[in-house]
Amino acid sequence: MTLSRIKSVNGVPVEMSDAEYTQALSDEAERITEGNIRRERKANNIYRRARGIAYREQLGKEGTYSTTDRTIGDVLDVIITQLIDIVPVATRTPEFNELVSKIETIKIAHPKP
Repeated sequence: MTLSRIKSVNGVPVEMSDAEYTQALSDEAERITEGNIRRERKANNIYRRARGIAYREQLGKEGTYSTTDRTIGDVLDVIITQLIDIVPVATRTPEFNELVSKIETIKIAHPKP
């Protein structure tokens, strides 16, 4: 799309100066960029919502009653349990050991019924 060099001053068509035209082009580019950012955010939110629903339905142990928090907990339990089983104690990082310790503390404080 080409921006017209003609502007209206008191209803009279007047040709823009080079500086005015350059500013008008810059303003138009900024409006287009802002519109693209809004569309990208909207698309990002749509895919995130759809993915979140699919995660809850397919990965959560509570099925359709699962919440995002429950699903994250269910998945985290599986991943951490696997890692504990396959990563030798001697090669575990301090961060991993701290994570495992925190999870164990939480599970002790809040056992499954």
